[in-house]
Amino acid sequence: MGVMLRAGADVAEIDPQMGGGLLRLSTGSSQQWLVAPDNHTPAMFVTVPWFSRIFPNGQDSFEWLGTAVQAAQDFPIHGFARHQPWQVQGQTDSTLALRFEHPGSAQWTWSFVSQLTYALSRGQLNVTLDITNLSATAMPCGLGLHPYIGQPEGVRLQAGVNEVCVLDAQGKPVPPFTEPHGALDELVAARERDHVFLGWQGACRLSWPQRQMGLSSNAEYLVVYSPSDQPWFCVEPVTNLPDGFNRMTQDPRACRILSAGETHQLELQITYNAQL
Repeated sequence: MGVMLRAGADVAEIDPQMGGGLLRLSTGSSQQWLVAPDNHTPAMFVTVPWFSRIFPNGQDSFEWLGTAVQAAQDFPIHGFARHQPWQVQGQTDSTLALRFEHPGSAQWTWSFVSQLTYALSRGQLNVTLDITNLSATAMPCGLGLHPYIGQPEGVRLQAGVNEVCVLDAQGKPVPPFTEPHGALDELVAARERDHVFLGWQGACRLSWPQRQMGLSSNAEYLVVYSPSDQPWFCVEPVTNLPDGFNRMTQDPRACRILSAGETHQLELQITYNAQL
């Protein structure tokens, strides 16, 4: 059992040992707002210090500002902090503060610290995730929050965006890398998606016949992942593009660059209500 946060009938359960992941977000015993896709993955996890994939350039390395950065093993999708335990820094009945520190290693040469906070109130969960570069040199990075939302049938997704990443079958960006795309206003189950959208206006609305959920964030990019063979879908705020560390020379929006001591922060507010 993880750490339980409560606000009225609302419950958020977080497991610091499972990368600080959110195990569940529920109202009462019947309404699950986020769902775990399996027994090994939380209902929402963090992506630190990058979102998506890094495609190795040769022998387990990537190109960073003209220099090949070596890794001791393949770069895991969505970073490595989600597979590590986080330390509890503070807790109340409705809030939890966690911390993860990476001292630098063969896998990721830069040292950094990340802090993750959850704050639950009735009908709302606020999540803040940040990363601070503790190294003496500039560090590439990106952050993300990866929630799984149940019941894709009958839900309409609305979000303001203006571009979409162009990816191949392996999820690697290919020329022209991005192309124009209109605002999203569609039934989730109507089409299968695994897309990263740019120019996100920071708000996304999900509407079922008898309930609603809203996501608002300071992230620049929005991921919509809706596989046709699963009883869930994902709507993810992120701050780097797929394979962003290799793409900085083509597009300065591809990832964040933190100077020594600099901090980058991602915020997400999830609001929800049922009309039963």
